[in-house]
Amino acid sequence: MIIGMDMGGTHSDGVLIYKNKIIRREKILSDSENPEKTIVLLLKKIIENINFLEIKRIVISTTLITNILSKNQEEKTGLLLIPGLGLSLENFKNTTPFTFILKKGYIDHRGVEVSSLNQDELSEAAVFFQNENIKKIAVVSKFSTRNPDLEKKAGDFLEKKRFQIYYAHRYSGKLNFLRRAMTAGLTASVETQYRNMALALKKSIEEMGIKAPLYILKADGGAVLLEDSLSYPLESVLSGPAGSILGTLFFKNIFQDVKEAVVLDIGGTTTDLGFFIHGEPILEPEGISIKKSRTLIRALKVYPLAIGGDTLFEINPENEVKLDNRRKGVSYCFGGSLPTLTDALIYREKKDLKAKEGLKIKLNEEKLDEQVNKIVLKACDFIYQKISDKINEINEKPIYTINEFFERKNFLPEKIILIGGGAPYFKKALEERFGIPAVIPEESAICNALGAALARVTAEVNLYANTSDGRLSISELQFFEKIDRHFSKKEAEEKALEKLKELAEKKGVLKDSCEMEITESSVFNMVRGFSTTGKNIRIKAQIKPGLIKDF
Repeated sequence: MIIGMDMGGTHSDGVLIYKNKIIRREKILSDSENPEKTIVLLLKKIIENINFLEIKRIVISTTLITNILSKNQEEKTGLLLIPGLGLSLENFKNTTPFTFILKKGYIDHRGVEVSSLNQDELSEAAVFFQNENIKKIAVVSKFSTRNPDLEKKAGDFLEKKRFQIYYAHRYSGKLNFLRRAMTAGLTASVETQYRNMALALKKSIEEMGIKAPLYILKADGGAVLLEDSLSYPLESVLSGPAGSILGTLFFKNIFQDVKEAVVLDIGGTTTDLGFFIHGEPILEPEGISIKKSRTLIRALKVYPLAIGGDTLFEINPENEVKLDNRRKGVSYCFGGSLPTLTDALIYREKKDLKAKEGLKIKLNEEKLDEQVNKIVLKACDFIYQKISDKINEINEKPIYTINEFFERKNFLPEKIILIGGGAPYFKKALEERFGIPAVIPEESAICNALGAALARVTAEVNLYANTSDGRLSISELQFFEKIDRHFSKKEAEEKALEKLKELAEKKGVLKDSCEMEITESSVFNMVRGFSTTGKNIRIKAQIKPGLIKDF
């Protein structure tokens, strides 16, 4: 048996799967102020009268990180930057508080230490952070993924001053100095709160007598052991939308004869938008933006839209519609006190009397049908425009899916896939506005929880080798070794897959779900003067996101 749970802004859903069948579905109201309580309550409903020994794993799509960030509850965190030559950071410093930039110390693109740190400058940095009452510092050196020595030396110095240090090279093996800086800084700012909440959740579940491994869903659609997530909390920031995209993969038949499709997960408060090509979700290859900061957090390409089934509305004296996404409870026809978009949609399609009763609170009864049509059209226009804008963004760059890369492709959806609790009410109106079919898969209301339950455990490694100075590094694993001048690209690929397999075993990846692949492989000659001095080899290997095979 496996369990998947998704905590949404309005409702939390759970599923119990046994021998390839969903045998239990549960839904409760979410308590955003107490996510641990919500998850435990949901789990108790799912496992009622179940033999705990038969539970093989539990995967949770959680809003823990989202809640911390949305409520601005992060801890003050300092950034110590070691940029070396050629990069002006004044604008970055002016827009990023508690940043100190070292002028001394430089690692070049080969991973060679060109100049060392200055102790007086480090002392000055320590005083700066102490005066700002900073206790956590993210230390970020340019090219630290190829040689982390300067980060470690600076961190050692500051640890002796009683600061808590976060090393940027540990959070991604990808190049991009400023993205890595923000990834490390944001991680430091949420790590303690996430750790406390995650461990409290783990303890509560263990006290229920459940011994099954506990996983957290990541933004890239992969699952990670809760214990491992403590070191990389930021990876779970968009786990809810990732769950809905993964859950859609379960319904393979909806992608038949369709090259491109959009997915709308319609909740009470918001709607998540995703994209598929040939039945595979589009990825955000460089990393997502969090609180307007670009990071290296790998994720599925999903966008939240500020509209949902419980969206409110107003019509002014000029008969203009204004949508209001500040949720004030459920729709009137489901027991709420105010009419919402759901009431308008249900009345428009079915002339529902309960919905009509609610709509009359806000609308002119004599013009009810006309005004309801304007509300529905306004909502559909909003969704249409947002999707069009995002498609234009997608078409401006190369497109990546889990298995494919399209350097030039004009994404044009042929179908809308609707999931989530609000899906049935939007179907007809969206078909009319978009002019393409909209389909609702079976079990669409629990798609997020289903995606969480079936998510593979994923991992990625980035290998860098420099045969000129005999250095090989895999930053994600803190793995560094010496190589000879004859080290080849083939050997590098084999080493990357070997280390990825070791990482997979450590993370508890099921053998039948361990689909490893090389996603990037390149080699460049290094030339000094007129002579080739060695090779620069870069390899990226991953366990592909997707669904486990047997459940």
